[in-house]
Amino acid sequence: MREPWLAGAGTGRWSPTASMATARSGPLAARLPDGRVLVAGGFTFEAGTLADAEVYDPVSEAWSPIQSRMSAPRGAPSATATVLPGGGILVVGGWDRPRGCLARADYFDPALGAWRAASRMSVGRCFHAAVLTADGSVLVAGGVSGDNEPALSSAELYDPVANSWVRTADMAEAREAPAAALLTSGDVLLAGGVKPGVGVSRGSELFHPVGRPPR
Repeated sequence: MREPWLAGAGTGRWSPTASMATARSGPLAARLPDGRVLVAGGFTFEAGTLADAEVYDPVSEAWSPIQSRMSAPRGAPSATATVLPGGGILVVGGWDRPRGCLARADYFDPALGAWRAASRMSVGRCFHAAVLTADGSVLVAGGVSGDNEPALSSAELYDPVANSWVRTADMAEAREAPAAALLTSGDVLLAGGVKPGVGVSRGSELFHPVGRPPR
């Protein structure tokens, strides 16, 4: 009898690998430039929301803990992790029970294998959208700023070189938990989410960066 993870091997298969050092529900994950994978934050019933992280090496199939921690506990889907052009990881916002929705951002430096605090957003955000734009900045839009708070229509851009945020134009509609994707044109598509007083939305809108006027 074949092992269970070999079932359906003709269309792909699963195989076991090493377990993480810490059990996690809803962690953030992002691939590093050298092919390893950073897994950060998340939640456990015993410890609550987590601020620690570990890295998986697909060559050795082993996990290694990161000695430093994020500036606050958080996890997906309330927080986001975006891979920057230089290979660093920007973690933005998220829910931390004592503090609520966070304006904090953290940067993971793969060369040093350590976290450092990044500049804060103008407002705390949970369940927002984050996407790397064509010029290497990160667009963060929508979400909520607190428990039982209405959805946000505001958006801001993070410049990883200057380590600074700038407010940009508001969305036409406030949205919580929208999807975002960079288009080949350089525009950003924002779609769906939850709208105040409406519920789940089927609407979408485009963000046009500076120098790209709306068509």
